[in-house]
Amino acid sequence: MLKTLYILHHCQAVGQEPNAPLTSEGNLQAIALTNLLFGFGIERVIFSAFTRAYQSIAPIGSVHK
Repeated sequence: MLKTLYILHHCQAVGQEPNAPLTSEGNLQAIALTNLLFGFGIERVIFSAFTRAYQSIAPIGSVHK
């Protein structure tokens, strides 16, 4: 069975430091990303340890548990 790999950039963040959180706009982008990917059959999410990366995909993980 073929798998599809989606590579995404983090949503808008306050800065580039490892612990930089998403902005208000970035949080809205993360929700929009979840809405966009809902129904794609996501089986696994891999992300960097940076705060902005986790916050960008956190809504996806909560939908696909």
